[in-house]
Amino acid sequence: MRYDAEYGTQYAATLKAWLAAQGDVRAAARELGVHPNTLRYRMQKMAEVTPLPLDDPDQRLAMAIALSITR
Repeated sequence: MRYDAEYGTQYAATLKAWLAAQGDVRAAARELGVHPNTLRYRMQKMAEVTPLPLDDPDQRLAMAIALSITR
């Protein structure tokens, strides 16, 4: 979220939508009103900025909780 504020990105909202859609790119993109490729691009760029342990279900849950309570 700090990165979003500093650089004008929407990574936190993108990650939150992706997590809520349980990794369904199309559903998350629909929720955000963007093309699925835009969502994929954001996820790729996000991973370059910070480690995203998306393969770990416990970490995904922790990220979803953190994003839910901070917005």
